[in-house]
Amino acid sequence: MIKNYAGRRFSAGETIVEVHEGENTRDLPIRLDICNHSPTGFEWGYPGSGPAQLALAILADFTGNAPEPRVYQKFKAAFIQHINEDRWIIIGATIQKFLNEDNPNGDLDAFLQD
Repeated sequence: MIKNYAGRRFSAGETIVEVHEGENTRDLPIRLDICNHSPTGFEWGYPGSGPAQLALAILADFTGNAPEPRVYQKFKAAFIQHINEDRWIIIGATIQKFLNEDNPNGDLDAFLQD
């Protein structure tokens, strides 16, 4: 089942990101266990540590494994840093297309760390 990711920024500056998979919704784990870019949480709209943490977390959740830094940094540069809205959605098909284009041989293991 395809996963979609939705983010919201509230007036006080707090951000949340949810994973939507079919009828189920859950919070996106921050994944500090993979890399600690931003222990204070997710951000978007600029090329910083909060957006890097978000890109890492989305790709880790989408693929089920820890993504290589070059891949999540490229995902951040292509998508996350350009989000200028307080509410957004990235659909799973967009993420899959990004992964396929970055690795035209279709070898998902090329994106993952052991």
